[in-house]
Amino acid sequence: MIQKPKSPVFISVDVETTGSQAGLHSMYQIGACLVSDVIRTFTARLVPISRHYEMAALTAVGMRLDEVMELGEPASVVMRRFHDWVRHTPGGPDKVFVGFNAAFDWKFVDWYFLHYVGENPFGFAPLDIKALVMGALGCDWFDTKMSRLPPEVRPDRPLTHDGLDDAVQQAEIFRKTLELIRQD
Repeated sequence: MIQKPKSPVFISVDVETTGSQAGLHSMYQIGACLVSDVIRTFTARLVPISRHYEMAALTAVGMRLDEVMELGEPASVVMRRFHDWVRHTPGGPDKVFVGFNAAFDWKFVDWYFLHYVGENPFGFAPLDIKALVMGALGCDWFDTKMSRLPPEVRPDRPLTHDGLDDAVQQAEIFRKTLELIRQD
């Protein structure tokens, strides 16, 4: 008898950064939670790895670069802790990175894991919630902006630009979208 493989463990991840280019700009906060159990979380603040920044990135969260520089732990320490948290999260060996605009958050998390730990416990393929919403609802790309999400998948909590709060919010959108898909 062939055994069905265990379902993957979906982990919602959100990052806050000083700009758009991983490696040049810094990730200064990371938040993550299990999609199936948002009480299981990881969050940390990181000391930026450079002084490069884009004003829009800091303005969005209401911070100045000098404030960001004073917060957090070294990236190497945070990424090793996050790596261990992902690897030891219960539910099976396959952990899937889930993000709202996964391409953005993924590039920072992947770069930091490879640079500071040597491997990414998520592998090489993130799952994008925005694309999933488009497929599930047949809506336009522009209707997947947080401010324009269809009511069926709109989260109950507001966007705060806090890594953990936003990871929990993303998990809610992802769960609601999966429920719609499974109803069909």
